Amino acid sequence: LGDVKFRGKAGKIDSNLDFSAIDHAKEFLHSAATYSPTIFPMVTYPDPAPGADFFFQPADVFYAGVGAYYSNGHQTFLDLAGQPEKIERTSGGTFMIAEAGSRWKLSAHGQSLAGHAGFGGWYHTGDVPRVCSPGESVHGSGGTYLFFDQSLWTDNTGTDHAPRDFGFLMDAGEADARTNPLDEQFGGGF
Repeated sequence: LGDVKFRGKAGKIDSNLDFSAIDHAKEFLHSAATYSPTIFPMVTYPDPAPGADFFFQPADVFYAGVGAYYSNGHQTFLDLAGQPEKIERTSGGTFMIAEAGSRWKLSAHGQSLAGHAGFGGWYHTGDVPRVCSPGESVHGSGGTYLFFDQSLWTDNTGTDHAPRDFGFLMDAGEADARTNPLDEQFGGGF
């Protein structure tokens, strides 16, 4: 629509493909590098959920998006091979998330170095067990996160291999301490 780009999807979705998607974290073995572990109800592998998300990009370097997913231990939509083990701590509810960010390319020594930064917030509307009070729950839980990801060196000279890349990442998150055993987090890596 003019210069503004829109995209959206609906179905059984892994929300981490679009939200808190830190490019240099994808090669780490542990998923805590990919998104802040303070986002404990994030709908992601191995248990995606039905929902929808919508993104718009008003300029080449800026974007914003929102998503909502039916996310709780009772969710069985499109579980065609029986009832898998559910890992959701929530009872009922919807996981909602919003993010705004920027993507850019820096030029250095003849290289084009990609960068990405974002800030987001999330909220789950379900009943979430309290961390320190077994048997009690809190209605709703939320938090915020931010991340920075920058390529420092890249080599695109090989024609038969994927480009090699060396980069740096940082991320941080905070969440409701009543419902999340990890309510603050700061991480980084190369």
